[in-house]
Amino acid sequence: MFYDVCQQSLEEFFKAEWSLTEIAWDNVSFNPEPYTEFVRFSVLFGDGMQRSVVKGCYRQFGLVMVSVFTKPANGSSRSLELASSAAEILTSTIVTPTPPLVAPKVQLKTPDLYVSNKEDRGWIMHQLSCPFYYDFTKE
Repeated sequence: MFYDVCQQSLEEFFKAEWSLTEIAWDNVSFNPEPYTEFVRFSVLFGDGMQRSVVKGCYRQFGLVMVSVFTKPANGSSRSLELASSAAEILTSTIVTPTPPLVAPKVQLKTPDLYVSNKEDRGWIMHQLSCPFYYDFTKE
């Protein structure tokens, strides 16, 4: 199903393109206290399906989630600026794995933005969700 290498490919792609803040990764220790803003990058895998009547062709769907965290009482312009920058990186992009990683190409689609101005544990969070899919064969 290529879950591990597709996630690694997406993480390497985002890390190479993003330079505006620190990035918190799934299941990696991160202390946000020294920062006034950061993003959290997550990959969620969804449904898979047989792609055609040809035996062994499949399509896997998922979501890339980029959560933008900023300190409260600073307005929403910086959060929206960071979310827009992340959306520019992700929108309609084909992520090709960097050698020596062997993984299917991942097709990112158009992201959606959820805006929340509610403070939670000292942070305001806006969340970008970008659907993706990749095709693979299994014999």
